[in-house]
Amino acid sequence: MRIVIIISVLLINVFFCRAGGKDSLMTSHGPRIKHKHESESPLIEKMSDEQLLRLIDHMFEASNIPEDLWDQVMVETAKRNLNKVNRIEIADAISEKLSGMLFIEKLQPDSILPLDAIDFHPASNYYSDWEEDISILFKDRFTTDTTYQLELENPNFGCFKMPTWGPISSPFGVRNNRYHKGVDIQQRKGDTITAAFDGMVRFAEKKGGFGNVVIIRHYNGLETVYAHLSKIKVSEGQVVGAGDLIGLAGSTGHSTGPHLHFEVRFMGLPLNPEYILSLESGSVLFNNVVLQKEKCGLLSAYAPDAEFHTVKKGETLLEIANHYGTTVVKLRELNELPQRQYIRLKQGQTLRVRIVDHTESALSNH
Repeated sequence: MRIVIIISVLLINVFFCRAGGKDSLMTSHGPRIKHKHESESPLIEKMSDEQLLRLIDHMFEASNIPEDLWDQVMVETAKRNLNKVNRIEIADAISEKLSGMLFIEKLQPDSILPLDAIDFHPASNYYSDWEEDISILFKDRFTTDTTYQLELENPNFGCFKMPTWGPISSPFGVRNNRYHKGVDIQQRKGDTITAAFDGMVRFAEKKGGFGNVVIIRHYNGLETVYAHLSKIKVSEGQVVGAGDLIGLAGSTGHSTGPHLHFEVRFMGLPLNPEYILSLESGSVLFNNVVLQKEKCGLLSAYAPDAEFHTVKKGETLLEIANHYGTTVVKLRELNELPQRQYIRLKQGQTLRVRIVDHTESALSNH
């Protein structure tokens, strides 16, 4: 009944907003949370009824309610109401609440989750704060000797889409005696750049060697960086979906020509995008990924059941060891290679990188 009453009142409030031109519930006129479309919110549409009810309860508790967020919640609850509740029941529920003017009584839920439990900001289970006005773009939040497992794609927070297409002009790795912490994708000035996953824009302005840069935090826990843009088409706090326009390619900052510098990070640390993404087919290599911090400050990333690796052109044992969170010594032992002899790997060669306990996975499938 509590859901019925709250949803019913919201439905009537929509009517008063349309008829009278004013909100019948006072809302603050503070900074707006900008969404990719003012009239819709993918996040709210994907919430279960229980999550939506908790959001409404927290909005009643909040001192400031963004007007566009309130409008979106009202529209979504009204749509669900039409499908789930008899209109006569709505009229009966609200008749006791109306006496000349609309009055909304705060109904206490059975249990109130902290505000962090409602994902106003993406990946709040990994990041304790939301930084928009920042002097340092990335903080290392990764605890040493900790392993994380992420789900890259999910019906609730979307799938990966290539931010742009073009030849890889500079891969991830050592370049001019420094680590290049992303991949450069060759572009023409003005080519469209889009978001890789659903998420929220954390940073969107000019920043040092990055030039015009957009940083998006995604619901799967990753952050992506899009640098050297000629124009930025989003703003901080804006919700975007995979494939949404975020900027135009350019050559701002430290750049020798039009290209997209694309980074993938987790908890502040850079990750080779090609560990988890196929930049040729525009898809994820696997849906679940294990991440751990290496001594060099980069992240290793691999599928939980990864056991073998096919050598790519030019790869070394050290690069493969960094990829799978192991050491060159262990790789030599697993593959019965001499410990002190230089080994030139051949493209297409298969190496064992880990020993996976298949007994455990077999038992879980029964």
